[in-house]
Amino acid sequence: MLYAIIIISSILGLWLLSRLFSSQNSQTNAQGTPPIFAALKEDGYRMQTTSYCTKFEKKSSDESIEIEFSSPKRNQYKMDVDFYKKSFNIQLPNNISPGFFEHIVFRNFYNKCIEELQIELLPNVANSGYFTRTSIQKDQINTFDFQSLQDILIKHRHLLDNFDFVDQSELDNDFYKALESEGYVHQLSTQNMLVRYSKIIANCHASVYYIKALDMLFLAISPTSEAAIQEDFRDAFTQLHHFNEKDETTQTSAIAYPSVDTFRQIEFELVEALQQQIIEEE
Repeated sequence: MLYAIIIISSILGLWLLSRLFSSQNSQTNAQGTPPIFAALKEDGYRMQTTSYCTKFEKKSSDESIEIEFSSPKRNQYKMDVDFYKKSFNIQLPNNISPGFFEHIVFRNFYNKCIEELQIELLPNVANSGYFTRTSIQKDQINTFDFQSLQDILIKHRHLLDNFDFVDQSELDNDFYKALESEGYVHQLSTQNMLVRYSKIIANCHASVYYIKALDMLFLAISPTSEAAIQEDFRDAFTQLHHFNEKDETTQTSAIAYPSVDTFRQIEFELVEALQQQIIEEE
């Protein structure tokens, strides 16, 4: 009787083990060949497998797409979509320092892209340009689908193809013409997302910034310095005024161009405030 029980237990144990391995193998096969992988290869992507990810790459004359699948944690799968457009870059006017652009302008635009589009705009260290990225995490790799990826790429192309660069025709606005008549000078080249009008007033440096991509217009008054490029917001002295109005209904902000007299009054008040602050600090 004891031997019969042992034999039956052994048979049951082997049967359970076989079921377990069969289940694990079926899961491995299901997870190991996601449908999106086959769809990408069929669409012309080149596949490369490494120890930490599976990467797909596709290039054309003006764009490059890199898609990386990885599993940073158990039961967690990540897809990074990187989009490069060779003709896209962001140039800076000569009177804007890279540090000012990075901390005051680009960081805010990056946050805007994340919030509104779920897209990151990132510097491309390899060629001093920029590229876009979307990162998505899911519990199962088979839930990534090819059509959703195509929709993501459409958003990336739309962002770069319709990027809000400043055009010279926009600066024909009466406000900017008035700035020039008041002695403000500016610089503009191709693919600038901002323009800066500058003027020296006594011991102060006045700057009017128009940042089209952020829909911002503001006046900054800072102490003059001997630096090659006069910068604002480097200390606690900079006086600031935004020419934007917020729509409480839509919670959006739009530029509100001031009249010449209003601008002169604001400029005068900021210069006075800065000079008083400098005197108090001495």
